[in-house]
Amino acid sequence: MNVPSQNARTSRSGMVLILVLIMLALITGLVMQTQLSARHMLTLGEKQRCRAELQLAVQNAARAGLALVADDENPQADYLDEPWAQPIEFDDPAGVSVWMKIIDLNRYFDLNNLYIETPPAGLRPATEIVMDIMTLCGDFAPVDRVQAVKDWIDPDQQGIKESTLYEQKTPAYACADHWLQCWSDLLWIDGFSPEYLDKQDLYEQGGMFKGALRNNLAVIPVPRGMPIPLNVNTASKEALLGVVGLENESWVRQVLALRGSRPIASLDTMMAGFSGNIPSIRPWLGVTSDFFYVQVRAFKETQSMELSAMAQRTQEGHLEILRWIF
Repeated sequence: MNVPSQNARTSRSGMVLILVLIMLALITGLVMQTQLSARHMLTLGEKQRCRAELQLAVQNAARAGLALVADDENPQADYLDEPWAQPIEFDDPAGVSVWMKIIDLNRYFDLNNLYIETPPAGLRPATEIVMDIMTLCGDFAPVDRVQAVKDWIDPDQQGIKESTLYEQKTPAYACADHWLQCWSDLLWIDGFSPEYLDKQDLYEQGGMFKGALRNNLAVIPVPRGMPIPLNVNTASKEALLGVVGLENESWVRQVLALRGSRPIASLDTMMAGFSGNIPSIRPWLGVTSDFFYVQVRAFKETQSMELSAMAQRTQEGHLEILRWIF
């Protein structure tokens, strides 16, 4: 009978120990992987829960803000001292920090006014208004840009900035022949660039011609047979001057002083002091607003979410959402 030697027994014990250590290492690795997976799933679940809370917060804030506009206690005039026009910050019950601002779009001149199918007789051309506003914003050669926007919007092919121009670009494309949908649509139009559109106000340097296009022009993406008017209670000096003409600066100063003391509820009373051609500008002006833009930002922990909505207020005071933008 052969008896294993002492060396053989020692070698076999060493192999068993190695196998045991390997098994322990594998088990430890599996345990750690399971724990990491569990932590990852927990973190993923927390992020999804946080995102759901953010989405609910921005939607609720937007609806609440638009409800402020719908419940306006003074429907005869819209002005910048009303509750809906003030930025709001708060924390909701879920611990989400929310910031909200409502912008009156009628305080800006709408670029889609450049094409109106049946404008009133004798109406001051929208092209002249937009050129004056651009001039007041420091563009002293706005003719080609304004013509390019008009040709982009109108449905015909009669202008000098129609599809034949864009077919020569790389890559080639065609005119929309449709009203602008958003501000960034202008970047497709000849003569426009991000630098041109994003120029900021320069009033700290003093003097005229220092305005910013974004503070005076807007894009309201709805068809119209009549002008969408500018609200004299909320419009900037540049937008008002653009509508009535640069030669009427003294009248615009009177309007700004008047609305500083009380909201203007009667446009006819205000126009009594105007020395120009009233029928040519009357349809371009109003004292109320129909279009609003709400911006909401929500923050919690390391996550954030933004929402924008554009709404139209009907004659009955109801608000209809034109678009949601997440």
